[in-house]
Amino acid sequence: PQGSGGTGYFGGSGAKVGLKDRIALDLALAPIDDPQIDVIISTMGGNDNQASLDNGTFASAVSTTIAACKYRWPNAVILFSEPLTSDTGQLTADKSTIIQAQATAAGVKFVGGIRAALAAYYAVPGNSVSDLFHGDGHPNDAGHAWFADQLNTRIRAALA
Repeated sequence: PQGSGGTGYFGGSGAKVGLKDRIALDLALAPIDDPQIDVIISTMGGNDNQASLDNGTFASAVSTTIAACKYRWPNAVILFSEPLTSDTGQLTADKSTIIQAQATAAGVKFVGGIRAALAAYYAVPGNSVSDLFHGDGHPNDAGHAWFADQLNTRIRAALA
């Protein structure tokens, strides 16, 4: 398995750049017909802000990222997920809606339901954000395990 970390489609954090900037570099390269790269999964968007939604740059970056993945890895199954974040509010819901629309329009699979599952987790008396996340909003070990379990279930369903 290979991975490429990032902070958001559009927004970076500090010295880090957003995924769209790294994808742009990939577009200069030829498509890869590598049977070892058979699945592409994106869970980006957690650090993108409201301004990028309001001015359309978020939707454009998601669309460009999907197009780049389809170009660069033409034989891979491509899945785009709603953002994996501790937030279950309206901003995350709006980002999820945009990602789903862009994925659907491009003919790639969308993995949803994680935000709703997280809200359901929070609704259980005694459960809290700190069960799954550090104070900085990044998942702790339990959070990583929780997200992995959620993704495993939902990706299998999307591929069925």
